[in-house]
Amino acid sequence: MPSPVIVRQRLRGLVFAGALSGLFAVPALGQRPDAHWRTIATPHFRVHFAPPNEELARRAAGTAEWAYAELARELVQPRGTIELVVSDDADFSNGFTTNFPTNRIVVYAQPPVNVSSLRNYGDWMTLVVTHELTHVFHLDRSRGVWGSLQKIFGRNPFIFPSAYEPRWMSEGIAVYYESRITGGGRIVGSEHRALARASALAGHSLSLGSLSTARTSFPGGESVYIYGSLIFDELAREEGPASVPAFIERSSAGWPFLYNRVARKQFGESFSDLLAAVRDSALGARQAGAALAPLSGWRPLTSGFDDISAPRWRDSSIVFSGDLGRETRGAYSVDLAGRVRRIGRRIGAEPNVPLSGGSLLTAQLEFVGPFEIRSDLYIQRGRRLHRLTHGQRLTAPDARADGEIVAVQAAPGTTTLARVSADGRLVRRLLTASLDTQWAAPRWSPTGDAIAAVRLIRGGHSQIVVLDTTGLVTRLVADEQGSVSAAPAWRGDGRSLVFTSDRTGISEAYVASWMAGDTAIALARVSDAVTALSEPEPARASGSARLAAIWLGGEGMTLGTGEVAAGVPAEADTATRAARLLAAGLLRDGSAVRPYHAARQLLPRYWMPLAYSGDNALVLGATTSASDVVGRHLYSASVAASTRRNEQSGGIGYSWSGLGRPVVELGAAQGWDGVGRVIAPNGDVLGAVRRRTRILQGGLSSTRPRTRTFLAASVAGGIELRDYTSDPSDLLGSLPGTYFRQIHRRPFAALGLAGSNAQAPRRSISLEDGLTATASGVRLWDRDERRGAHTRAVGAIAAYRSLDLGGFAHHVLALRTAGGWTDSEDGTDLSVGGAASDVLGSDGLSLGSSRDFPVRGYASGTLAGTRVLAGSFEYRVPLVMPASGIGVLYVDRTSLGVFADAASAWCGGPARSAGNCATGSTPGTPIASVGAEVVFRLALAYDAPFAIGVGFAKPIGRLSRSEAAAPGVYVSLDRSF
Repeated sequence: MPSPVIVRQRLRGLVFAGALSGLFAVPALGQRPDAHWRTIATPHFRVHFAPPNEELARRAAGTAEWAYAELARELVQPRGTIELVVSDDADFSNGFTTNFPTNRIVVYAQPPVNVSSLRNYGDWMTLVVTHELTHVFHLDRSRGVWGSLQKIFGRNPFIFPSAYEPRWMSEGIAVYYESRITGGGRIVGSEHRALARASALAGHSLSLGSLSTARTSFPGGESVYIYGSLIFDELAREEGPASVPAFIERSSAGWPFLYNRVARKQFGESFSDLLAAVRDSALGARQAGAALAPLSGWRPLTSGFDDISAPRWRDSSIVFSGDLGRETRGAYSVDLAGRVRRIGRRIGAEPNVPLSGGSLLTAQLEFVGPFEIRSDLYIQRGRRLHRLTHGQRLTAPDARADGEIVAVQAAPGTTTLARVSADGRLVRRLLTASLDTQWAAPRWSPTGDAIAAVRLIRGGHSQIVVLDTTGLVTRLVADEQGSVSAAPAWRGDGRSLVFTSDRTGISEAYVASWMAGDTAIALARVSDAVTALSEPEPARASGSARLAAIWLGGEGMTLGTGEVAAGVPAEADTATRAARLLAAGLLRDGSAVRPYHAARQLLPRYWMPLAYSGDNALVLGATTSASDVVGRHLYSASVAASTRRNEQSGGIGYSWSGLGRPVVELGAAQGWDGVGRVIAPNGDVLGAVRRRTRILQGGLSSTRPRTRTFLAASVAGGIELRDYTSDPSDLLGSLPGTYFRQIHRRPFAALGLAGSNAQAPRRSISLEDGLTATASGVRLWDRDERRGAHTRAVGAIAAYRSLDLGGFAHHVLALRTAGGWTDSEDGTDLSVGGAASDVLGSDGLSLGSSRDFPVRGYASGTLAGTRVLAGSFEYRVPLVMPASGIGVLYVDRTSLGVFADAASAWCGGPARSAGNCATGSTPGTPIASVGAEVVFRLALAYDAPFAIGVGFAKPIGRLSRSEAAAPGVYVSLDRSF
């Protein structure tokens, strides 16, 4: 009798998705996994550091134990040993905390001398460690049903109650305790209250739902720190300091998203009520109608800037660094008529110092490897930046008439001052670096024989000093404790300075003057800012009373000019808060140094259940993962079994970054799928054939990040093993040949490349002004194919151009083209249709899927073939910017895109004769669509950003001679490109 035949089902390339799964991993900025890490063990911490940072790490260890004891007086102690990393691989200040998979803190060893809101400290390491350690105490706390679930599932990140709290709550608590414990920090400082006062005076009525880290309108993500801290400070003032730990305890056993109800039940008022009280308190000193002019003769020159810094006079105009939100940060020039001109793109808020010949001196961050980012000096000539120094860690430069430069130079855990020759070749420190003293904001005197600067001394002393050209301090201009002096600038006479101080609780401008040879200093306040005045810059002409300065308003910052009038003697300004900064002795741990070991950190700490449907059978399993705190090791593992068949699946993936770059990646996986039904000659279904696929693979991936560009590459190789079983079990014996009765070994190799120079301004609705490109290819050897091997390649390039046509963001023209090629005999390897990230109807992540060749308005897989070309054009327009919350969903901004998509798939090579190339279409027939989509930039659970698109597409053309595609609505995650 004739032999039965097998009806094959369409298969997806598991091997190709697996081989490229680690491609384009983003490095952990500011933390080198290949450094020679060492460890100090204390009772509650393991402190990890590279040898150059040992002294700073010992202070961090002593500080951490002190802060732990102080916090434990009010909060329940967290579980387990805390991993604390002190890293000096980034030239900016930061720290972060995670409670998964264990409690971990990373602190960058750069004091926050350039962050005005953080300068109120007795010791900067104490401030940052206390803040981050508060997160550990808060985030680790789990009671009630949460604690019970953690006894079963371990430290599963989804069963911590803090995972469902808004960031304004966690950051507000941390900022509250940074001030409560250390006596300094942002609650004691003036900037948070100034921002709240500016918002209130502008008539804004913020809601809790508008406080999100995804917020891009002023004051951006800082709103969670500002209002979160003020809310908890208000709670402590009204209900007593014990109310904050009481709330933490109650919420640690509560249900998600009910924090307002918890507060109302516990304190009789909600957090919404407390936010209103913060606003009322901000208005208390001045009424909404009060005069807001900060200087005599005040004249604003700019508007619309979220941030402005470092104004410098250049003839009759002012150069400054600014951020409008709708374009990348840049250098700008404004004349006295208020005409603003963008003169260059910038990374960071560094000064732009005018030089002779019209050039500008600035400092900028740049990567010196995949993990390290350093600040160096640059000169802008025309529109181009030219690097002046390399790896010197220089910021806040100033130049005198002959081109000689003075700048701040970073060292592990501190800053000092350095002189730099005009050509950048000679860099010489003026002062010995000390962990107990930091320096900031140096400025040459008009005659070039003196330098004014800020000196921050451990214990909370904020000073304005004058040094000679050798680094000797010759004059102490101001010395404050418990308040912040900042931004000294010389007046034209060379015998007086303008600077700011918040000794009154508001940042104001002061003039300090002296007579030649006289040690006495005359000090007077020359502003009445109401909110805050910063970075006053006197006109260069000797005897001029004109002063440029930055004023804080409810909509952002304004650069303007005024006059230095007769001031109020500074002795009349009494501090509104006591100087209660931490005055403890030096905190230093003397424990033995040990080599770094990651083994204990890599023990599995949690597991997550898996349940899904696989070929009409319920599959149950579990997954886990772990990594070490410096990012050297990372693994994930899963296992699952079918409840209907004797089939087990799972996999393990491991990456090692001990070389820095490239990252070594290894993996193994096993999975099952149905090959098809076996049909008897009479049409009866005899049974089904199942296929087991096992993959062993290894690869290398590398990245080359820069502040303006990004490149990535990956290579991988391995082997795919296939074997078969059937139901009933003896069915395979009745099939002709030996194909299903052998193990098929399919070696493969894969390559991936990606790059981008596109820009993404903070409020952008799309990538702008640049290109992105990707290319991926796989070569697979299969002796069961007629050719013995086949190759698959997919590539895409997208171009973006911004148009300055009004609105909260630029309009954007976007164009993308993509192509795919395979010499496989299976004509369904490349498919066309759908949106690039369909929420409904996605056909998976395999290389060459509809995600690579989207045509909106059609189903995924509408066309298939061995050759594919696709293109899309879109015009994107900003719509509205709600910047508000709806329940647990924050809506930041929306945009509209009008698009046209087109693609074609056809067959070539051996697949043409195979006859199985097209699915529901004529091979080679293109499909196209036009339509529009609205994209919503959202944050789920208040702070987890994502985008969702809702579109309407009208297909053009027919799927067949008798069937036309119908227009319809689709939903996708983010944009198609």
